[in-house]
Amino acid sequence: MDSSKQNVIKTLSYFDYFDYPLTSDELLQFSETNIKSEKDFNIFLKKKNIDNSKSFYFLPNRKKIVNKRIQREKISNRKLLKAKKIIHKLSFIPTVKFIGISGSLAMKNSNLDDDIDIFVISQNNLVWFTRLILVLLLITLRVYRKKNDKDTKDKICLNLIIGEKNTEFTKRRQNLYIAHEIAQLIPVFQRENTYYDFIDRNNWIFNLLPNCYSRIENYKIPFNKNKNLINKIIIYFLNILRVEKIARLLQWNYMKKDVTLETIENNFLAFHPIDFEKKVSRFFD
Repeated sequence: MDSSKQNVIKTLSYFDYFDYPLTSDELLQFSETNIKSEKDFNIFLKKKNIDNSKSFYFLPNRKKIVNKRIQREKISNRKLLKAKKIIHKLSFIPTVKFIGISGSLAMKNSNLDDDIDIFVISQNNLVWFTRLILVLLLITLRVYRKKNDKDTKDKICLNLIIGEKNTEFTKRRQNLYIAHEIAQLIPVFQRENTYYDFIDRNNWIFNLLPNCYSRIENYKIPFNKNKNLINKIIIYFLNILRVEKIARLLQWNYMKKDVTLETIENNFLAFHPIDFEKKVSRFFD
C-alpha cells in the first residue's frame, strides 16, 4: 500500500472510532498527504477505490455510519445555536479571554442527549476565579453539567480552562488526539488575539496534521476590545484582593473528595467525565 493511501486509511480509522465518515475536504484536512488540491485529492480517492456514499468516505463495511452522521449533524446544528447564545452571556465575564466549542459538537457529531463541551482561556492567575463565576452563571441559567448528572442534554461541560500564558501544551500532551481537538475547535469569542496566539503556541499540531491549517483559516473570529480599560481595572483589583486563592480553596475543598479524571495544575484545569484522550491514544499513538 502506498504511503498516501495508508495515511488516508489511518485518518478514516481515527474518525471511525467516533462513527464519523468524512467528506473529501475533511479527509484532505486531516490526512498527512502531499496532495493540496481538493480536486486532485478527489481524483486520487477514486483511483484508490476508497469506499464512499453520499459524498462521505469511510472504511470498508462501514456504510451505516453515513446516515448516523447526517442525523447527528441535524441535532448538532440546533445545539450549536444554543451553545453560541450561552457563550455570548459567558463572554461578559471580564476574566474570560476566549471561549470555543470542543468535543463532538465541534464536529457536528452530537447525539440528542449529549452535553456541550466548551474550552475556556482565562486571564492568567485567575483560572479558579473564572471557573467559579462561570459555574455560578451556568447554574443560574440552569445549564451547568455536574459531574454525576444523569440528564446531560444541552448542559455545558467546562472541560478545560487554561490561563492565557499557559496555553502551550507540554510535550507529554502533544499527541494525535489533542492535535485533533485543537484543529476541530470552533472559536466563538475572543478578547484581543487570544485564539490566534493559542494556535501559534501550539503549532506542533501541524507536524501531526499538516493540512489542517486551511480549516483554522476558515474561522473568522473578530477581536473584542469592548470595555478593555474597565476590564483591566477589574482584573487589577481582583489580583489585589487575591480572589484566586479564595476561589481555589472553596472549589478544591468541594472537589477533592471525588477527584478521578481531573487534571489540576497551575493555570490548567481539565475535567473529563469520559477520558477519550487515553482511550484514543491507545489505538493511534
